[in-house]
Amino acid sequence: MLIAALKLGSKAIIFVFVILFILFILLAIVNATGNTGLLVIAGYMGLIMGLGVLYISLGEVLNDAYGRTVVPV
Repeated sequence: MLIAALKLGSKAIIFVFVILFILFILLAIVNATGNTGLLVIAGYMGLIMGLGVLYISLGEVLNDAYGRTVVPV
């Protein structure tokens, strides 16, 4: 999905998929090592990713409702 997002060129979508990729790497490392400190960092990365997704969905809905670019996505 990250590679497909790079082709789209939307910076917000690329941001979300890069954060998701980092989150999956962190969770794999936590699962392999049991390091709880990295689990906290992964949790914050998940929150950042969630905020990015909320921004994208807000932009899509507002831009469609008003028929012009209100929120750049």
